[in-house]
Amino acid sequence: MRVPMYARLIGMIALAGCAAGVGAQMEGDGMSWGRELPIVAQVDPGGPVRALAIRDGVAYVCCDYFGLVTLDLSDPRAPKPLGRCDTFQAFDVALRGDHAFVADRYGGVQVIDVSDPANPSLVTTYDTIEFATDVEVAGDLLLVPCRSHGTEVVSIADPAHPRHLGFARCGESQGVQVRGNFAYVGVWHESMLAILDLTDPCRPEIVTRHPLHGYGYGLALGTGELAGYAFVAHGHHDRTLGADGTNRGHGFDVIDVRDPARSETVAHVRTPDYYLRGPDSWQCVVSGTRLFLADGLNGLFVFDVSDPTAPQPLALCDTPGYAHNLAVADGLVYVADYRAGLVVVEAEGLATPPVPDVGTPPAPTTGCPPLSCGEATYASGGQVRGVAVDGERAFLASGSAGLEVLALPGMERVGGLALEGIAYDVAVEGGLVCIACGPAGVALADVSQPTAPELIATALEGRYARQLVRFGERLVVLTGNAVIEVLSIADPAAPELLGTVKLEHFGWQIAETLLQGRYVVVGNGFGVRVIDLDAEGGPALAHAHDTRQVLSFGTNGVALIGEMLLATGHRQLRTFDLSDPAQLRPLSEARVGLAPVRLTLGETVDGVTRAWAACPTSGGVVIADVHADGRIEVVAQTPTPGHASRVALAGERVLVADGYAGLHLMAPGATSR
Repeated sequence: MRVPMYARLIGMIALAGCAAGVGAQMEGDGMSWGRELPIVAQVDPGGPVRALAIRDGVAYVCCDYFGLVTLDLSDPRAPKPLGRCDTFQAFDVALRGDHAFVADRYGGVQVIDVSDPANPSLVTTYDTIEFATDVEVAGDLLLVPCRSHGTEVVSIADPAHPRHLGFARCGESQGVQVRGNFAYVGVWHESMLAILDLTDPCRPEIVTRHPLHGYGYGLALGTGELAGYAFVAHGHHDRTLGADGTNRGHGFDVIDVRDPARSETVAHVRTPDYYLRGPDSWQCVVSGTRLFLADGLNGLFVFDVSDPTAPQPLALCDTPGYAHNLAVADGLVYVADYRAGLVVVEAEGLATPPVPDVGTPPAPTTGCPPLSCGEATYASGGQVRGVAVDGERAFLASGSAGLEVLALPGMERVGGLALEGIAYDVAVEGGLVCIACGPAGVALADVSQPTAPELIATALEGRYARQLVRFGERLVVLTGNAVIEVLSIADPAAPELLGTVKLEHFGWQIAETLLQGRYVVVGNGFGVRVIDLDAEGGPALAHAHDTRQVLSFGTNGVALIGEMLLATGHRQLRTFDLSDPAQLRPLSEARVGLAPVRLTLGETVDGVTRAWAACPTSGGVVIADVHADGRIEVVAQTPTPGHASRVALAGERVLVADGYAGLHLMAPGATSR
């Protein structure tokens, strides 16, 4: 077996009493994993292969940035290219009728017409609550794990017009399967299986949070004699093992879920450890009494699970790259190998196509009750992701509903503008509104007549614009996962690209004021990045500060109070002295119960600045006072029913963009000094 030399190999089998509630446990590499399975074909479909689905002699292959690719399997051992539909980062795919539903990570869910597999075509894009990592079709319901925002429930009764129904905050959701009224979710960082009751799709309830032996990801539900058992693949991608080295390993758990409220682990199989920063996916498929496990660098494993309490290894295949996902056919296993394309493995006598069984899931309701909060709520036709205020008007970035204009304080809709793409963020100044439109880039519109906004120009098409801040005649835009692009909008009708800066890791917030009149400060997954807008040759990275030790990860939100930086991290606020852009000196911290991200600052009064932090994962707003010496006083933590992504101020009024829960006008008494 090809495992990195630094992998820790255990080599033991214990068949009873291994852990509380575990009937059997198998570990390590010092044992036989069964016979070697041969590779009979290897196909490069054009991009890294993440996942696939097979139906009627056609493979529908998710190829990351290369989109959805269809392959002809009329000769199953020699797949041939058929067609392709462009997407942003195709992660997983589910099929129903003439449609393929593609989990497109930050691109949401792409609904693709596959009635002619040689010519797949985009029908619509659904704006998910966060990055879409998996999809499961269950009747007229679509279940979408959305990373840290939980699992979303969507109606696809009309596939051309998917409709948000509800969600469950069940942790960092990565994989999902449905059986009857229940959804089973592999939860990554929290290392658990979450079981959701879908009886009311608008309000899915978490029934169980069941611990796993590693980061949860893909899973499979048994059928026939294995009905009532969940097989959950798990792993890790760094060296953060527990003290005993056993709590975050690779392999799978077998969980008895015949009573979802009283789940019990009955077996645990641990495959060899390896350490790799990415990709980080582990998937399994159950067909009959066989379990097929795609286990990254370990390749493909096959187990006999006819006795779910005592899985037995049958075979393995050392795939050439990274086994990310798989599909099982008659005598063959198709492995989505992220580094080596689509790998076809001969598994005669082991592999038979699984029979899909989602039971009888609940039907979607025609409408869900509104999620109100504060003094008043505006219910948008889309997902309210961003809000900006100019005088007595609020400008909303409302996802698929585009730009919306509301009159304050009544929040009546007085205007709007349909846009290409998904409206993520908005900035307004002097009658010009700038909108980050996801896949459509950036849109500039004249709102001198707020009731009739007029599109002026677009820029950065295809770059997936997620956030933007205007500094005079320059517009700083966060695109994709981790790229900053700077536009000149001196002539709004002809925006010009001034420069591009790569951030290494996820970008979270651009501070809305400049440091020392020239530096843009950005929070990202590794820390704080300082970009010199006036560098010779164009905008350039000037300084990089690592905050992973002090903030338990990177930096989520950033805001500048003069030369003091206020930052958000994992359930905390921190201040830093940034008077020297080359040094980040910690000042103070405050712990909070919610998970703060994007920051908004109010006025400074008597040396104290009021700050609001939107908390999309946990739902809510953290309100704090920041003193001139850096001290932080938490004033309030206010929950919201949706995914609060942005706060805007209009005099004494506080507006909260809360995703599909709409825009809330918060009571002044709850947030003022």
